[in-house]
Amino acid sequence: MEQTKVEAFSFSVGFAINVLAQIGITFYAGLLAFNGVVLIGTIEATGGLTDIIFNSLSQLSNQITLINGVTPVFDKFKQMDARELEDFSRIAEQVDNQKTSIVFSGNQVSFAYEDKQVFSNLTFTIHQGQKYLIKGPSGCGKSTFLKVLASYLQTYEGDIQYFGQQLSVIPSHIIRDQIMYIDQTPYLFNQTVRENISLGDKFTDEAIVDSLVRAGFSENRANELIDYQVSGNGKNLSGGQKQRITLARGLIRNKHILLMDESTSAIDQKTALEVQERILALPELTVMMISHQTSEDVRKLFDEVINFPNDLI
Repeated sequence: MEQTKVEAFSFSVGFAINVLAQIGITFYAGLLAFNGVVLIGTIEATGGLTDIIFNSLSQLSNQITLINGVTPVFDKFKQMDARELEDFSRIAEQVDNQKTSIVFSGNQVSFAYEDKQVFSNLTFTIHQGQKYLIKGPSGCGKSTFLKVLASYLQTYEGDIQYFGQQLSVIPSHIIRDQIMYIDQTPYLFNQTVRENISLGDKFTDEAIVDSLVRAGFSENRANELIDYQVSGNGKNLSGGQKQRITLARGLIRNKHILLMDESTSAIDQKTALEVQERILALPELTVMMISHQTSEDVRKLFDEVINFPNDLI
């Protein structure tokens, strides 16, 4: 109500000033024309010019009034943003502290694509530093499950907690800082292998070469590849090379959790098993791996084999 009164008063004052100013200037221009100081056409030109100027000024007055009226609303949003930032900082601190050994816990978790149910009522607990092999028939929802945990898919039902915090309220940048999801169809940019691994972050060449070696390249081959120009989303590379470069992209960042979705499927079996052994030997890394290329020797390196989804129902 008060805002409406202010707007009405402002409009009335602006309108009065507008009319009086135009009359006064037009009268003065007419007086000058009458005395021969200016041409008579100046009266019309002056009238048009004053109309533009004072109409604009009156609109400016209205806009200032509107701005003043919505300022408290913006102040309220700023306060809300400050509270959200404070909440996010608190969540980030609690996640970073990792006072619990439970990385993920889920209760009655379900996911559907529109009208197609992918999985229902899953209950699970994933412990820090443990290695999990996820097996199951094609199309049973294994990949979707990992994407939900990586927070790529957020329209799930049920309760998922990440280090004791609701996964759904944790900002995505916190998740990205700690979790690396690698799928079987990697995307490579039309840049050098170095740039495809660093993605704009600052890493030494030694670190990049080391990540390539850990991903299954020989040291000599890694040194040769670092300046290799990728083109056409990696069309000038084999499927196995693309997967290993993407894997190196994840390994160099030393994430806490590695979610691997058939990310060694295009690599020859011998190299794939060597890469898996290297990854599974990292004691503090939590690994959840979907793979059909695991020998009995490698399978022994996993702490648990999950037959999806039956073992989680």
